Amino acid sequence: MSEEKPAAPKKGGSKVIVIALTAILVAGAAVAGTMFGPKMLGAKTAQAQEDGSHAKGKSKGKKQHEEAEDLVPTAIYNFQAIVVDLHDNEGAIHHLKVGLTVESALENAKVAEEALKQYQPRGREAAIAFLRSREWDEITSSKMFEPLKKELSEKVIEAMGEERVSRVVITDFVAQ
Repeated sequence: MSEEKPAAPKKGGSKVIVIALTAILVAGAAVAGTMFGPKMLGAKTAQAQEDGSHAKGKSKGKKQHEEAEDLVPTAIYNFQAIVVDLHDNEGAIHHLKVGLTVESALENAKVAEEALKQYQPRGREAAIAFLRSREWDEITSSKMFEPLKKELSEKVIEAMGEERVSRVVITDFVAQ
């Protein structure tokens, strides 16, 4: 009878170990980043706020809400989506949906949250009135987005109070 050589052990097992170790290393890095990332970024943000407070004295000509863009908000409030109908030059009706979030930098987070919630209807009303006063071509022009965003922000801040609102963020902008 013929002699059969014993089968050599497969070397594929070492590939599995390398893949498993890599997966464990990646998962560990993700967990570490999740746990320590906010702490490290928070420390840098606090330092940036201190630097910003020194620079504030130098730039008195800027508006309060423009300076507040660098501040970490103590409270945020999301408006319900605002939907308005606009007419184009030919009379056709188009729909515009805008999502807004307002931020407050008041020191007391609970007071800030309540103030934003209480004055939110005024901000919504100002946003609706502003958007309805615009023309479709102006709203959909990419060149006009930044000026519109700035003016909308000013209107909402004015309506809700500069002492309460530090910044307005457009979170959704859909034109159909």
